[in-house]
Amino acid sequence: MIVSAILYGSCQLKVDSGSKKPHILFIAVDDLRPMLGCYGVEDVKSPGIDKLADQGIMFLNAFSQQAWCSPSRTSLLTGLRPDKTRVYDLVTNFRDATPNAITLPQFFKSNGYKTLAFGKIFHSNMDDTVSWSIPTWEPKVIDPLKHYVLSENIEAAKNRNGYATPYERANVLDDDYPDGQITAKAIEALEGMDGRPFFLAVGYYKPHLPFNAPAKYWEMYDDDNIDLPQNTARPIGSPEYAFLTRSEHHNYLGVPPLPSGTPLPDSLTRKLIHGYMACVSYVDAQVARLLQALEDRGELEHTIVVLWGDHGWKLGEYGSWSKHTNYDVDTKVPLIIKPSGKVFVNAKVKSIVELLDVYPTLVSLAGFEIPDTIEGKSLLSLIESGGNEENVAFSQFIRNQERNYTTYKDAEVIGQTVRTDQFRFIRWIDKKSPTTILATELYDLRKGEYEMINEALNEAYSEKIRALSELLDKNFHPEEFQGESFD
Repeated sequence: MIVSAILYGSCQLKVDSGSKKPHILFIAVDDLRPMLGCYGVEDVKSPGIDKLADQGIMFLNAFSQQAWCSPSRTSLLTGLRPDKTRVYDLVTNFRDATPNAITLPQFFKSNGYKTLAFGKIFHSNMDDTVSWSIPTWEPKVIDPLKHYVLSENIEAAKNRNGYATPYERANVLDDDYPDGQITAKAIEALEGMDGRPFFLAVGYYKPHLPFNAPAKYWEMYDDDNIDLPQNTARPIGSPEYAFLTRSEHHNYLGVPPLPSGTPLPDSLTRKLIHGYMACVSYVDAQVARLLQALEDRGELEHTIVVLWGDHGWKLGEYGSWSKHTNYDVDTKVPLIIKPSGKVFVNAKVKSIVELLDVYPTLVSLAGFEIPDTIEGKSLLSLIESGGNEENVAFSQFIRNQERNYTTYKDAEVIGQTVRTDQFRFIRWIDKKSPTTILATELYDLRKGEYEMINEALNEAYSEKIRALSELLDKNFHPEEFQGESFD
């Protein structure tokens, strides 16, 4: 039943204001785009996450504040945009710029919760010890992100800085790979809870490259039945800043050294998409294990569950295999929230939301006052009202002139973007002279799912460009890009 243009289903939320506070299960998934059964991608087998969506609220247009691991995760976990945390790269710690920030788990810890983390929550090597009641647990392997189990891949990885093949199919158990181990330890922690409300954070490494998963998940799919990406060309009229010169897959054994933006051979493309889908199903099975453990303990009804991806990922779109752009395929993410209480929600929110909104929403659902130091807004009123609220989302990305991976210190160009329900507008500014605009992009998303034709020079859109430029001016402030970097 369609209730409005924004909200499908029925939804009456229970906000816990009593003495017994709800538990929180906080699930982060690396590089997960909205490629799930519940998001309408029927080819992907994700029954565990689909079941969670049936019990909660699924946000169809949720966007990351930067399509890169650490900036995105830091923004959500602090409730602050990258311009406040100063985290635009993988080397900067938010505590250097915002030492007094209260993270999401830290907020709940200060309010009597036991806070625990298993796997990747903050970016690797950037954990925030004050956020947790006990130290974060991670698998005791050399690199849980690129972990291989087959001997030939282990040997190859030793000689290639950890990079062997871009995928692995092994006849092993779930717990032979890191994400299965993370699930087992999280369930073990659940069984040892002391009665206090808990904030249990579980961070999965897959479906990040390499696409390594047990064979049974590979067997769910067939290369011959996998569709090739349709939009492999770069957007017409897009500036050189729009993409990196290298994609993540270039690091791996067996990937041909083709120029950036050049599609891979069809057979390899299908194999890589197959691997990504296998990893999604593998992680989905781990989510199902977690939810079943909560249900077996009689805790699921009294637990708020949130599942989110830190950013999207290109599976050959634009001839690329990575995140790192300001486009939908890299900034749009899955976001599902199941409130506590015995209520079958099964709602879909179409209005645009930001990952920045997760922090205040969880605080509200748990019955606490939202700190006035964080950005973002609680989605509670939007969820309950089903009103026709036209939101926008902001994201950004840094570049150097070579357009390769860089730090904020060495960045020379910053791309700022705003996404509305019909348009995406991007402007690229000079970091040292922030009022200097180097290039602009405008995409009319009414014309298709992807950003494919830059209309920035089309006079017919001049008023729209002016209005969207004003939105960027209100959200991004040039002085924030000047001064010291914190890396």
